[in-house]
Amino acid sequence: MLPAVAIGLAASTIAETDDVARETAVAGLERASAPAESEPLGEAFDAALRAQLRDAVASADGVDPSAIDECWPEIASALRSLETSFDTPMDGVIELTDAIDATIDAECGASVPASSVQVAVSAAYRDLLDGVPSVVRGTELETAIESPVEDRLRARLLHSLGTLARRRGALDAASGYYEETAAIGRDVGDLRAEADGCEGLGIVADQRGDLDAAEEHFEAALELRREAGDRHGVSAGHNALGNVALKRGNLDAAEGYYERSLAIEREEVDREDPDSGAVDRAGVARALDNLGRVAARRGDLSLARERHEEALEIFEATGDRHGAANTRIDLGSLAADRGDLDDAAARFERAREAFEATGDRAGVASALGNLGTVADDRGDLAAAADYYEESLVRHEASGDRHGVAVDHVNLGSIAEQRGALAAAVDHFETANRIFDEIGAVRGAATCLDNLGEVARQRDDFDLAVEHYDEARQLRAENGDPCGAAETLIELGEVERERRAFEDAEAYYRRSRERFAAAGSDHGVARSLGSLAVLERDRGNLDAAKDHYERQIRTARDAGEPTHAVAGLVGLAGVAAERGDHDAALERGERAFEAAVDEGAIGAAARAVDVLVEVCLLRDEVDDAIGWCERGLEAAEEAGHEPVVEALRRRRSSLTGE
Repeated sequence: MLPAVAIGLAASTIAETDDVARETAVAGLERASAPAESEPLGEAFDAALRAQLRDAVASADGVDPSAIDECWPEIASALRSLETSFDTPMDGVIELTDAIDATIDAECGASVPASSVQVAVSAAYRDLLDGVPSVVRGTELETAIESPVEDRLRARLLHSLGTLARRRGALDAASGYYEETAAIGRDVGDLRAEADGCEGLGIVADQRGDLDAAEEHFEAALELRREAGDRHGVSAGHNALGNVALKRGNLDAAEGYYERSLAIEREEVDREDPDSGAVDRAGVARALDNLGRVAARRGDLSLARERHEEALEIFEATGDRHGAANTRIDLGSLAADRGDLDDAAARFERAREAFEATGDRAGVASALGNLGTVADDRGDLAAAADYYEESLVRHEASGDRHGVAVDHVNLGSIAEQRGALAAAVDHFETANRIFDEIGAVRGAATCLDNLGEVARQRDDFDLAVEHYDEARQLRAENGDPCGAAETLIELGEVERERRAFEDAEAYYRRSRERFAAAGSDHGVARSLGSLAVLERDRGNLDAAKDHYERQIRTARDAGEPTHAVAGLVGLAGVAAERGDHDAALERGERAFEAAVDEGAIGAAARAVDVLVEVCLLRDEVDDAIGWCERGLEAAEEAGHEPVVEALRRRRSSLTGE
């Protein structure tokens, strides 16, 4: 008997390829699934799968292959209980693999890597593919389905297996499936199948970090889809090429690709009949989501949030869990940038769950890395390191070199915060080497920035300037003006630390001009804050106050509370330096409350520092202790351990306990 999941896979795929064959396809496959001595394909499939699973178990340490024989009835029962049809062949293969994985774990007590189970399922399905002609022989399908349709069926199943293999991290196997898909398409003149194979190869190359190869495959797929008149496919091709440009840091090129994709998708939506129930808005959502990433990279966080939220609404309405998960990652990053760590963590966790459910291991790794960033921002370095280490393991297993490099950057940041500068440099240099090899300019620039920061901490200011300037040039040459402006601020920080105030001011002002030209109010606010700190170092408190007030107005107009809070803390500090204690207390309290409301615990702690100092100057020790208590309560609720420890020490110094 042909397994029910196989019937669902084949029937759904044939139905998608030929309207005339739909009814006879389903009827013929159902007939083929009935017990028949002449068609033992079901038994052959079971035997092949059982043998493949035994091999998979044998490859796991400390597990007896006979465990598969012992729990085979439960595995077979799990397979037969699956639905007989799925939205796509991919859904069926994922459910089959996950069902086997769960059953082995529950019934055998055997811990077998899911990737091994996936390989076993794929191998068994190769037997199914080889048996497809015998399934249709002797039924109405023999006349209803001509050879090209059989080949298209085979190509679609191969493509589905390639996608499963890729999501499970088996990139070599995925490449093989995609190459076969493209070859079948070429042989039978099926442009879409050939394009599917080329696109899959591009995704694998992208995941491996070979951006040149990825671009070549995506361009080939795009031309095939144009020739086939597949407008949705053309749109997807523009999105894929935009992703390559974005990884290279070329924001202008990426935006151009995404806008072309969005224009095509909106034209297609306008052409479709909304009453038919067939309007496909998923392409619109993907293009909007990608344009949101460009906006975020340019510092226009309000526009980024608007685009991501619109995309998420469409993904959820269309039931696209994978698209929704990716968008939640983007929205979580924006939430973290504005200091709302609870919202960020919730979005990242929902994304992780969705990636787990769809078998996307690279996606799970990305979500874990982002959860690590939230822990890092909360000051929980141990938890952050655990998340980053787990993300690194998963990225390595999935063959995602870009993800591996990002994890090394994050682990380097943890080492830097712990004072382990040599370890930090090792991580940053490892990441930089990978980014260079895969042509990821933005990542390489980030590594150079981090290496510059380490050099600053070692007081090697000349080396720091060398790293920062190289990073700035990379970003400027690759269409990332906001990234270049951020690096100008870092160059200004170096000059301020070595008391070269005029040079520092020149860098800060250049940064502000670049941000303004790019339309980034977020960046302008940051530059104004840097100028304010510089003027305080110079003793120019009026000028500092003016910069802080402009920072607050700019940030509020842009809907960016983080820099507004920073400006309020700065104004409290200026008032304290002037000896205006009443104004310092009033502004400090406003800054503290705003920081707590926004979840910006670091800023809240800086406000407490100002308030405590002013209280002590006024000999109001009890009030100073009270502010330590309020800050401690907020930090404990947020789980920000470094601030908790710092405020406990400060309170102890005041109470003598």
